Amino acid sequence: MLLRHHYYLSYKKTGLYDNNIYMEIYNPNVKIEHSPGEFVLRVVIVSSKNLICKNRCRSMPLALLNKKNILSEKYLLYDIWTIKKFKLEITEFYVLDVCQIGKTDILEYLKNLDNGITLSKYSEKALDVASEFGKIHVLEWWKNSGLELKYSTDALDLASCDHYNIDILEWWKNSGLPLKYSADALANASEKSHINIIKWWFNSELPLKYDYRPIENATMLNNINVLTCWKESGLPLEYTSFALVCAFKVHYNNHNRGNNNVLEWWKNSGLPLKYEKHHILNYPSKKGCIDILEWFTNSGLEFEYDQTPLYEASVNSQIKVLDWWFNSGLPLKYSHILLDTVSSNGLIKVLDWWVNSKLPLEYSEKAIDNLFLGHNKVSKIFEVLEWWKNSKLPIKYSEAALDNASRYSRIELMTWWKNSGLPLKYTKKSIDYAFRNDKFDTLNWWFNSGLPLKYSGNLIYIKEESRRRQYLISLTSGKKN
Repeated sequence: MLLRHHYYLSYKKTGLYDNNIYMEIYNPNVKIEHSPGEFVLRVVIVSSKNLICKNRCRSMPLALLNKKNILSEKYLLYDIWTIKKFKLEITEFYVLDVCQIGKTDILEYLKNLDNGITLSKYSEKALDVASEFGKIHVLEWWKNSGLELKYSTDALDLASCDHYNIDILEWWKNSGLPLKYSADALANASEKSHINIIKWWFNSELPLKYDYRPIENATMLNNINVLTCWKESGLPLEYTSFALVCAFKVHYNNHNRGNNNVLEWWKNSGLPLKYEKHHILNYPSKKGCIDILEWFTNSGLEFEYDQTPLYEASVNSQIKVLDWWFNSGLPLKYSHILLDTVSSNGLIKVLDWWVNSKLPLEYSEKAIDNLFLGHNKVSKIFEVLEWWKNSKLPIKYSEAALDNASRYSRIELMTWWKNSGLPLKYTKKSIDYAFRNDKFDTLNWWFNSGLPLKYSGNLIYIKEESRRRQYLISLTSGKKN
């Protein structure tokens, strides 16, 4: 029988007798975290009347529980007796599972079975797995087996993921074998908050390999103990400007939760703060972190900013942040893009804030034109249009406003424009869009609106179904502009 992998419930033909005999492999405890050592198998003789589902990823009898099926006793999957009885063909996955669960008796049996040929073929990751799962006796077996030892940096890197693996690390250090490891070892230990593993590496007298990940991941995970451990090591610390950004994000996520705040740790650490001075105020403005803005601008640290902080505060409706900027005494930087976006997103409260601020207002025709291009509900668009109409501000819009309403068949909005008393601006696109996309409701509206009809003359040369031609005849009888 060929075992390609252990399944939590699978069925495979044994190849021992005939097509109706299957091997059932499953974990009686079902839960995926259980050791593969708990897997068992049994033979299932399936009634010839039970069809086999060929489209399932596992060849499973559709009526396995049928009383006519014959089920054998259960056998441990990882057992020498089972290997012999069912003549299991050993695969790489089987060898790795044996190393994971620590079955050195099976390893010894397989070694003597064919002079270690099978084990040598599938031993590429065997020591890595034994190391990761803390199986010192498996490591000792391989070391004394006389077989070629194959392992990678995963042996020590993955062992560093578990705080119980101090003995594994000591075994490797004292084994006399060439040690293979990478910066992943300390990165894994730091991410998992295994202080004992981190300190083991610090005290091991081995060359230390590390990068920015321990500090930045600890910051992201709000793990002050790991940060303190690294700081007290006296080692040169590796980190980038992303560390402070992570601290900002943690501060925002933990706001009002009473959690220890890694931002405070960085403030008081005495470590050089690395940041992009052109962007440092963007995130707190976007997320409403006024205390960060207050702290940073009063810290004496150098910073610069452009139009982004006010833009982010506005489009994210951070009214309190806008108040802070207004009262900060800092130069306010913004352009027409800010109000254009606020208006097209339907943010009435933000529009009110800007009007009430008495600051010079900059906006363009896109403030209204782009209302029809977003995902705003019709009711929200009406609300914004009425706001502009009642604001006593100069209303800026172009032909695109009505053209876009026509393009997307917003009949209610087209009617609003017609009845608004505002100058109507539109182009040939207003009808061209509707015609090319069979928007007959829109075409009817234009035809019955009493407004001058504008459309491209080349429409009459488009050969389409009779319904389109009928509209062409109707349109060409009107006044063409």
